[in-house]
Amino acid sequence: IFVIFAGFNGAIAGLVGINVASVSTSLRSLGSGCTVSVQNLLGYAMGPLLPGVVMDLIKNRFPEEADNPEWSAELLCFGLVAVLLGTLAAFGSSYSALRAARQPTDHMQPLLETV
Repeated sequence: IFVIFAGFNGAIAGLVGINVASVSTSLRSLGSGCTVSVQNLLGYAMGPLLPGVVMDLIKNRFPEEADNPEWSAELLCFGLVAVLLGTLAAFGSSYSALRAARQPTDHMQPLLETV
């Protein structure tokens, strides 16, 4: 699990580069700012909130399990599943950005003609 998170954290600069390269030159600073803002919003704000909400919803759905000492460990597993599903969503977004960056755009035509 640590390797997955380390890989995504190590790829942040590459993802910003892909998102910046997929927009025209005049919008590059906006693309960079939006990328970093969304990463901060989803990572720092939703990171602790989403697993906690999932765990609370499951705990409220099964109140008879509250006295079971093993139930806390199972709730933590459900929270981890929520985090890992978020990782899959991040992978899908990264793949979509990569596909968009590989498509030639109008501002890349002069570069392609010189190569």
